Amino acid sequence: MEIREYAEKADAVVAAKRRERESIEILGSLVTECLTSPTLGKVLLSVIRNILSTWSDNSRAKQKISDLALKLAVEKITPQSLSHDGIDAQKVGRLLTVLAQHLNDLQTQNPMHLADNLEGPLCEFIASTDFGEVKELVDRAEEPIVELVRRLMGFVWNKYPAKFGMVISLVHPLGNIIVRSLKEIVKPLNGVSPDLFTDLIFTIVRSIDGRQIGELVNAVLEMVRQLHTGSLLQGEAGVPQFQMDLTQKLREIMSGIDPELLLKIKVITAEFAEERANAVSDILDENPELVLDLVSRYSSLKNPSIRSKQHRLRVFEHLSEGEFATAVAKGLSEIDTQEISEIFNTLMRMFNTVHAEKPDFFPRLLSDLFMNIDTDALKTATEWFMRDIIGGLKPIAGEVLPVLLKGISELNRYEEAGR
Repeated sequence: MEIREYAEKADAVVAAKRRERESIEILGSLVTECLTSPTLGKVLLSVIRNILSTWSDNSRAKQKISDLALKLAVEKITPQSLSHDGIDAQKVGRLLTVLAQHLNDLQTQNPMHLADNLEGPLCEFIASTDFGEVKELVDRAEEPIVELVRRLMGFVWNKYPAKFGMVISLVHPLGNIIVRSLKEIVKPLNGVSPDLFTDLIFTIVRSIDGRQIGELVNAVLEMVRQLHTGSLLQGEAGVPQFQMDLTQKLREIMSGIDPELLLKIKVITAEFAEERANAVSDILDENPELVLDLVSRYSSLKNPSIRSKQHRLRVFEHLSEGEFATAVAKGLSEIDTQEISEIFNTLMRMFNTVHAEKPDFFPRLLSDLFMNIDTDALKTATEWFMRDIIGGLKPIAGEVLPVLLKGISELNRYEEAGR
């Protein structure tokens, strides 16, 4: 057993040295290809020419030396002496593979390899960085950066407005590139068999650590609870700090908003919603087969929702009757019925005020509403609706009607006693 372990360690060391040597050779080859590319050669010649030109200036002696040096550079850096322009992508891929293999070996020997080797440098970076200075730099940069943007936009709009338009127009080709690229990514997945595709997706989902997600949610919820508690503790006169700060911030925001423009945008937003609905209606009108399919499949569209609600109700049905009744009583007893009644009272007072100030408003509104109703169609609909309702209620009429009549009778006797 010890001999095998020793052999395995020796093999691992040899493999590591081999990969290190291979990675160095590949990296050296890539650097050489980069340095000997014709493009880089032209750049170097241009740099040398500019440096020599600046150095020689108007001196004849320096000019002769510069011409000689430039001649030697041109002879050494020629397209014939340079390799092909570009980097070998195959070597880049192999270099990445070798580095990944080396890192995997290190991780196998020490799972905390990355943490152990990166902790020190990162801690030294944090310890050596004065974030107070960085914050002060960012704070002081706010005004000059905004001013720079203002000046640049003023320059662009006053000198080259068409260039800004060209930059904005880049949204069109970029959008097409994204959409078409996504199509090319997603479309091949349609050729994968359903069971294989489902297995792939569900394998990814199962590999996600649900417990860690739950702990993350707990941490976020605890932050919200702390924020709420702190807001209550720092509040004044029973008003939470969050409400006071939000009110103040909204007051500041509203002070800078044009109310008339805001109301116009509200109307425009409603008109946009109308136009969007009209566009959908136009498309449906152009595709009657789709409309008929939607109508014929209405039950298929609604049944899942109905079944899910029934499944949810069964959860309450499976609870202990006594505990469920206690929980319902406790939950409903804490509802602020006084505020609910006050909402109703406020609405009634509002309608009464409108009626008192404009007594002809509601009659005119109802008259305009019912004036355009087709009375013949309403009569026909009422007749068959009542007939169908009565026919549908007949199986339960014997059980329900006596109870309803008894209740109405009791209400009538209560009304008479009150008089």
